[in-house]
Amino acid sequence: MTSDEFKGRVPLVRGSLRLEVEPGSLRNPIAAFHVAARSGGSRSRAAPFLMDLAYIRACAVACALYLDAHGGSGWTKATWETPGAGSRFRLLKYSSFGERPVAWFTQVHPSDGLDPVFRWSDRALRWGGALAGVRVPRPVLASPEDPLPLARWARSVLDAGAEPHWFSFSSSVVRLATAAREAGIDLSGSHSTLAGEPITEARVATIRSAGIEPLPRYGTIEAGPIGYACRNPDVADHMHLVRDLHAIIQAGVGGPGAGLPGSAVLLTALHPAAPFCMINFSMGDQAVVDAGSCGCPLEGLGWQPRISHVRSFEKLTAGGVTFDDAEITRLLPTTSWSRRSPGVATRCSYSGSTPGWDRSPMARFSRRSSPVSGSDLRCTA
Repeated sequence: MTSDEFKGRVPLVRGSLRLEVEPGSLRNPIAAFHVAARSGGSRSRAAPFLMDLAYIRACAVACALYLDAHGGSGWTKATWETPGAGSRFRLLKYSSFGERPVAWFTQVHPSDGLDPVFRWSDRALRWGGALAGVRVPRPVLASPEDPLPLARWARSVLDAGAEPHWFSFSSSVVRLATAAREAGIDLSGSHSTLAGEPITEARVATIRSAGIEPLPRYGTIEAGPIGYACRNPDVADHMHLVRDLHAIIQAGVGGPGAGLPGSAVLLTALHPAAPFCMINFSMGDQAVVDAGSCGCPLEGLGWQPRISHVRSFEKLTAGGVTFDDAEITRLLPTTSWSRRSPGVATRCSYSGSTPGWDRSPMARFSRRSSPVSGSDLRCTA
């Protein structure tokens, strides 16, 4: 099933069978409804769904195993992302094992012109944690323009003799690394799980230049974590498939007939509390799948194969915001954008083509409040 079929953009057609599908019709009937989330809505309205706490707990177990494989069981945990279901999911997950997360950095403050649902959801999470005897930190603004609050926090953790670890988007951590170097803040000994965007050698090099260890992760809001960083990587984004939760195959030679590249990743959900019944489901991503041995502790857990060079063939993602590839490509030469809400993309650069598919621009965006026109775009092949 393609992501367009899953999200109801096009009907599911197999031979003479034609079905109108929406995400709600694929909800796992035996999963409980606990935590509100929304599926990606880059080309259509985002679809709300609810996650089972049992599945969040299973994701927490996978995260604990991944961190332990990297020597991170005792790291001081935080998250740095945009408001919404992802940050709530992360805080619940991080609160499920080891030391509780001590910091929550937000790239857009919930009170900064966002729908009140973001503000009240964050408060409800903290109130629920208080009732359970678990302290959930308040969100602290660390915007992409000024990520130094996170850098100073990480430095304070290092000065106290501990090792900070936070989750964020790869382009955001590039900005953080650059800002920390310019401010003279040494972050050697800190660690960041990177997700949401292509993780390239150039980005990894920039992040490491500030002393931060980059750890790639692959996942979606609908499926949770799919791959976690290999301890012995050969490329920037070598990750191990979380075999406790998922199985994958690739579209192969039959892919083009279904409108997919042969390297498209097809996901099957294995956990009984997974949010959706996914069988050979395409998330619009392609990757290199490697069954070889690496000697990594995660291989010892049976988390094989490894995946790398994860790229979308449908959309552009930056700073946690997703845009339809075809629409952005069509609009870039002619359209001026002004910010309608905090976090709308306003600058981009092209970064080559993805392997095994037609030329597909990968956009990297920054946020600013003033309008932007085509003359502001800096594009390279």
